[in-house]
Amino acid sequence: MALCGKNVRERSIKNALAIYLSLFHYQLLIGISVQNAEIEMPLQK
Repeated sequence: MALCGKNVRERSIKNALAIYLSLFHYQLLIGISVQNAEIEMPLQK
């Protein structure tokens, strides 16, 4: 049981890290696209 619990805990930690990293990557993509939009806006005026 202890080994099983340890595996479940490690898996949940890995899942949490994967979710955190994907969210961080998503925020970076949004940040880059927002910066590009801000750069393009003055050119369009």
